[in-house]
Amino acid sequence: MNLPRLFGEVRDAGPDPDVPLIFVSAMGIDRFAEELVPPEARASLVESNQAKHRLYTDLAAALPQAEVRRLDDAGHSGLAWLRPDAVVQAICAVSPR
Repeated sequence: MNLPRLFGEVRDAGPDPDVPLIFVSAMGIDRFAEELVPPEARASLVESNQAKHRLYTDLAAALPQAEVRRLDDAGHSGLAWLRPDAVVQAICAVSPR
């Protein structure tokens, strides 16, 4: 709820660590968000997903061990329930062995 404070904490944290990172980009329709948005504004959900994916792609390009895994069959709110396999695969891929 306090974005300026959050952004300050991120800036104060110092440089990004050189660790593996996977952005799971949930590009499907987010049914929870869809219920909260009036019908005439639902096209903006698609635009929001596209902007989010561009952000993840740009961030991954700036970090040495980052990648983006795009999922078209799940939205952000339901990702863990609809695609637990993708979540587990991402966690296993970045976990030390």
